[in-house]
Amino acid sequence: MKIEQNNNGYRYISKRQQKITRSKPRLRPSPLAKKVLLKGENLREFEEMRAQVLSDTGPQSKMENILCEKIIFTLWKLRRAAEVERNLLNKENEITFEERHPDPWSPKPRKRITNINRVLMQSTEVQLVIQYQIEHEKMLQKLFSRLRSEQRLRKREKNNEK
Repeated sequence: MKIEQNNNGYRYISKRQQKITRSKPRLRPSPLAKKVLLKGENLREFEEMRAQVLSDTGPQSKMENILCEKIIFTLWKLRRAAEVERNLLNKENEITFEERHPDPWSPKPRKRITNINRVLMQSTEVQLVIQYQIEHEKMLQKLFSRLRSEQRLRKREKNNEK
């Protein structure tokens, strides 16, 4: 048996466990992932999304590759903004200590949000995130239309050559 040191002291590792850990291939970040990902973000999810976008769009020229990279950047930023918005709304809707342990003489605690239509987006942070999302969605639409026009142009050039 091999002894490995970890934060909790020492731990025994069997040969079977060693084989399992060795058999998993390490996912190496692409140059694109190094530019976009922040610490703590999931590399595997990013690479899956990147592969999906590349397979859906099928870039064949340098310009199409650049547009696809920008689309991937924008999609990931939109995903990140949605996470930030969710975290901000969860923070606003969090139960405080006073609400958990009510004082008998204090007013009744506020009600929890159970319907999305009743969520008030009044905080400036949430409004900024929503504005950020809208800007990136517009940018994404422009990128997709530009990519489609580049692909149409390439197809026309191929048809003219024949």
